[in-house]
Amino acid sequence: MEKRGMEITHGGHATNNITPDNCTYRILIKSYASMNNIDYVDRAIQEMEGNRGALDWSTYCLLGSIYISAGLLEKAVIAVKKAELVMDRDDLSPFRFFISLYANAGNLAEVKRVWDLLKARVGRPANVHYRLILQALAKLDDVSSLKKCFEEWESGAVNYDMRLANIVIDAYTKKEMVEEATLLQEKASKMVEVTNLSSA
Repeated sequence: MEKRGMEITHGGHATNNITPDNCTYRILIKSYASMNNIDYVDRAIQEMEGNRGALDWSTYCLLGSIYISAGLLEKAVIAVKKAELVMDRDDLSPFRFFISLYANAGNLAEVKRVWDLLKARVGRPANVHYRLILQALAKLDDVSSLKKCFEEWESGAVNYDMRLANIVIDAYTKKEMVEEATLLQEKASKMVEVTNLSSA
């Protein structure tokens, strides 16, 4: 079955001088990944790059995700870095994928680097971005940076988002920082009440 798939990619299209589009390639890549055939994934990517030059950022992110699932963390980081290089500089949407993928690859340094890039781009990130970075820092067990980032968000928050506080509370609880978790729970509950009153 795998051989047949490669015949479609490398044989059928080549014979007919038809270059598959990105959608077709992505379907094939996902199919090869589902069969745990990373060699075919790599060959399809090499063919895409040969036919089209650099791929779009979402394809490189897909590749990074596949590598992470296969335990190939160094290759995953390389794929995400390629995604960064080809992204549209005016598009902020890739950042959430970059942060999540670097976190899933266990790479704290890259998570922090991308976060700094995002902040340099937008000034103050939106709540959705803070939620992503807090989740990443919690996943990577960096409680110190988690606390600092949360306090940074709190200092400029217009509407208090309990979801962000809950990420930190959960992280504190897992580290058996009971007092810190309790104090934040109490503070967050009061801040939510204030936010609700002001918006009523």
